Amino acid sequence: MPRPSKKGNQPDPANFFDPQSILDNAPVGVFTSTPDGRYIAVNHTTAEMLGYENPHELISSITDIASQVYADPADRIKFMRLMEKCGEVLNHECRFRRRDGTEFWVSRNARVLKDENGRIVAYQGFNTDITDSKQTERALRESEQR
Repeated sequence: MPRPSKKGNQPDPANFFDPQSILDNAPVGVFTSTPDGRYIAVNHTTAEMLGYENPHELISSITDIASQVYADPADRIKFMRLMEKCGEVLNHECRFRRRDGTEFWVSRNARVLKDENGRIVAYQGFNTDITDSKQTERALRESEQR
C-alpha cells in the first residue's frame, strides 16, 4: 500500500506514481546486492519473503547471501557466473531459505551494475516466490506417474 498521507490512514495520491513507492510496495521482491554477498537495498516484500520484519533488519543480518539465503550455496555461484557471462538472467529458478530454515522456490530476473572500468559492483533484480506453482507441478507429475 502506498505510504499514508499525513491526514490519516488513506494513501496519499501523490505517492501513486512515485517510483520509490512503487518499488517499496511491489508484490515481488526487489533487491540490490554485492558480488561479495551482502544486500545493499531490498524492499519490504524481500524482507518478508526471507522472514525478516523489515528491510533494515534483513540488510543488517545477512552478511553472506550464499550461505544465509540460498538453500544450496552453489546456486549463488551459478547465478554469479550467469550474470558475469550474460549481464542478466531471466526466470532463473532456485531455492532460497528463510530465516527460520524453511525453503521456498524463487524465480529471479536480474542484471549487473558495472563501474566505469567494467567491473561488476552490484546485482539488481526481482524475486518472485514460485513455491505454489512448483508444488502444483510436482503434484501433477506424481499423479501422472500413478
